[in-house]
Amino acid sequence: MTNLIFFDTPIDQIKIQLTDKIKTETWQNINQLSNDIALVRGYLNLLVRKIFISWLNLILEKNFSDTMKLEDNLSIWEFINGNAIDIDSSRIILIPIETQDKIEFSIPEEWLKIPQWVGNYYIAVEVNLEENYLNFAGYISYEDVNNYGKLDSFNHCYDLPYECLETDLNLICLEYEYGWDSIPQILPLPFLSSPIKQNLFKEIQDNLSSCLLVNFGHWLSLLSDNKTRYQLFASRKSVNLSEWLKGKFLTNLSKGWQTLDMLTQQYINFDFSLNPVFSSRSFSFTDSLNILQKNIDKDQINKILNNIINLDIDNELKIDIIKILPNLINDNDEEIRWNAALALQKLDDNHPSCAIWQGKIINLDSKQLSLLIGVLEKSSTEIDIFIRLFNLNKNYNLPEDLRLQIIDQNNNIFANLMANDNDRILQYKFWGNTEEKFIIKVILNNNYFEEKFNI
Repeated sequence: MTNLIFFDTPIDQIKIQLTDKIKTETWQNINQLSNDIALVRGYLNLLVRKIFISWLNLILEKNFSDTMKLEDNLSIWEFINGNAIDIDSSRIILIPIETQDKIEFSIPEEWLKIPQWVGNYYIAVEVNLEENYLNFAGYISYEDVNNYGKLDSFNHCYDLPYECLETDLNLICLEYEYGWDSIPQILPLPFLSSPIKQNLFKEIQDNLSSCLLVNFGHWLSLLSDNKTRYQLFASRKSVNLSEWLKGKFLTNLSKGWQTLDMLTQQYINFDFSLNPVFSSRSFSFTDSLNILQKNIDKDQINKILNNIINLDIDNELKIDIIKILPNLINDNDEEIRWNAALALQKLDDNHPSCAIWQGKIINLDSKQLSLLIGVLEKSSTEIDIFIRLFNLNKNYNLPEDLRLQIIDQNNNIFANLMANDNDRILQYKFWGNTEEKFIIKVILNNNYFEEKFNI
């Protein structure tokens, strides 16, 4: 982004318009963050980052590029506010601020206590999303933050009055011409053993205020370790079903999701086939092919599709059926779509029209359960979703009173299934719009498993 629109302000102030284009592009880049608080934090930080780099290039007539990967920044914004930009041998820390009271602002303590994160200068950036502008409020040096900042030991931040800021950012650019100071050197953080890291990981994994739960020194060490921070971030991210349709499964692996082939290899004595729950009366091969081709009687079509996996079909007829199934997968009837997808999976699991299936093993109250999820593209903005839950050993029924809940992004339960004493499977089909969110929750006695999803 190079075209900046400036507001008419006094010479020592810099106020830049937030265009719809930059706002939309930025919002699309931060959807991996796990919760609403982190999403807003990431959105503000990425807006500020993009515009600051463009402004700096414009003022200094340079061509600085953003050398830090977006994933690295997201793993920070998941937990704290602020971001660092390395310029030559120096570092600037940007701190977005939403309030416009101009009385006090805060810098998270992490930006002054983690050696790899410490900066020469800290710039407060006011962001006003209602009036669509950001304003570089001013900057302060690392030394002055320590001299004038008041440490809030509960919230772990340095509070500073606006009066401490140098409001004219032209001065920081002038200082650049003569050479900024090198990055301050501070004491290294204590080393954390693997058992301590694992315990911290479990304790803070799903908490929004992670640093308030644990020893802050341990928190700093954990956050400064890139590998551990990435793992913690990955564990909190929602599973993105749209990515499945694009063949992207990296986040899935980090959260325990696997292909059906991988599960079959890992659990060789168990069955992960997608057999229908019920079987129906059989039709002759010729009649079956005619009914599928005509696509008139939906009840008969569904019965045939449900029975295809049980038929010993010769290769010639198999080829003819495979040719028909992709058209049925595009049918408007949800039942036909999924039955056709399951039949195609049985006949040719490498066919490009097959649904994408992933599975995960859940250990719940000493029971091992298989959770399978299939996705089909319904339209460019809609996805069909099929959820199946069964005992890892399909010879056994599901535990009685086991519940499968699907919860929407407003925290409303829109599906609540309960296993009876003879149930071997719970399953549910629905569709959603891309970027919608939902939660799958499996409950048994006083224990539960929960996973967040983006469509």
